[in-house]
Amino acid sequence: MTIRDIRAKNVRFLRSKYGPKNKDFAEALGISESYASQISQDPPITNVGDNKAREIEKHLNLEPGWLDRGHGDTANENQQLKSGQIDEVLAAKCVAAMMEAIEQENLKMPSPRIFGAALITLYTASQSNKRVIDPLPILRLAILAGTDGS
Repeated sequence: MTIRDIRAKNVRFLRSKYGPKNKDFAEALGISESYASQISQDPPITNVGDNKAREIEKHLNLEPGWLDRGHGDTANENQQLKSGQIDEVLAAKCVAAMMEAIEQENLKMPSPRIFGAALITLYTASQSNKRVIDPLPILRLAILAGTDGS
């Protein structure tokens, strides 16, 4: 795996952590929205160079060279989770996908109980291939099934 590949995966990891919205992601990394979009594509349109990598690390208070090493889902893609552990990257992606679906569909934010139930279902369904499935059907079913007086 090349340094470009590692940086690209780490940028996508940071994207999952700092939000699906390009504006939020760009602000978190201290870069322009255009550049944020280019480096977070899969594959990236533009690669992260050495100087820009150090600037991003400094802006996020990460140790120098952080973008050049494997982290999260880049450290060991075949790592098996122990019983009771969760894949934090996948969980973050599920939350981001759920929030994006709510916003795109102009849905009223469900109660925490309903949101949590939908999120657990989405995470569980997404675990087998480690990719987030479409959250909208799960979210709609949870909203329909879970009237809790809110």
